[in-house]
Amino acid sequence: ARFPNAVILINDREPAAEFAYHTTPKPRAMVKWNPSRIVHDHFDLTAEVRPYAQAGRDFLLLLPPNGLRNNLDHFCQAHYVGRIDARPHAGLNLSYDVFWLRGWRGYNWFNLVPCQGGLPIRAPSEEGTPPPRRSKAK
Repeated sequence: ARFPNAVILINDREPAAEFAYHTTPKPRAMVKWNPSRIVHDHFDLTAEVRPYAQAGRDFLLLLPPNGLRNNLDHFCQAHYVGRIDARPHAGLNLSYDVFWLRGWRGYNWFNLVPCQGGLPIRAPSEEGTPPPRRSKAK
């Protein structure tokens, strides 16, 4: 509620689906962190970070407690908001650390856009970022 225009950013489809289903009000937009751009599921195909980042939107990153925080370096500003703990039904416990993010610097770890005044100085380059591709069947 404190960030009505922020886009929800997640790392994994399954917890994202649970979060979207059990959250009230429903998030307006959710995207998936996918720097490899490999399409493993429908979410990878339809929930791309770039259009929202290019439009200057802020993000709320949901991470499991004690999860990797390396996504934070891809933004000019990252602030810890708090923890969400919920038990929507017996047998399901959802817990996320929430970070407010602004100023996407791109996926390419070796070519992150520099920041000035808390925002990137230019749009991230697509150079060095692989094109989307489907995962191989197992």
